[in-house]
Amino acid sequence: MIDRVSGVPAYRQVAADLRGKISDGTYPAGSKLPSERTLIDDYGVSRITIREAIGLLRSEGLVVAEHGRGVFVRATAPLVRLSRSRLSKAARDANQAYFLGDAASTGFTPTVQVTIRFEDASPEHAAVLDVPVGSELLVRQRVMLETVSRCSSLRHDCRAN
Repeated sequence: MIDRVSGVPAYRQVAADLRGKISDGTYPAGSKLPSERTLIDDYGVSRITIREAIGLLRSEGLVVAEHGRGVFVRATAPLVRLSRSRLSKAARDANQAYFLGDAASTGFTPTVQVTIRFEDASPEHAAVLDVPVGSELLVRQRVMLETVSRCSSLRHDCRAN
């Protein structure tokens, strides 16, 4: 299963496969992932490689490890809006709608990282956006640190002429 000549680290390949199994429902929310020993045997890699793969999935918020119990697929937590002023004109004028307003109301200072890039539409994105596969898409990715939220936006035909 692991392609040792691809140049992609083995732990990333294992993480990608597990991520796919989480995404397709093989491991639904709340379910326990197989033991380290089972994963080692299934993927033919070392314990360290499995731990790095699980660590990557943990950093993405897909799984949680419970000491002595195992690794479980994280259930999607409901998004709770705390800020009462998030829709006020003052909050909008200060560009503090939603996340920043919520952060201010709970007393922490967030860090927001925004990246914008163009990429070709994958079959999944093309189906969702009803565009041909390979169409150029504008992708905006916003990572909000301290709440470990991630918000991506895809737009079609946004390149300036």
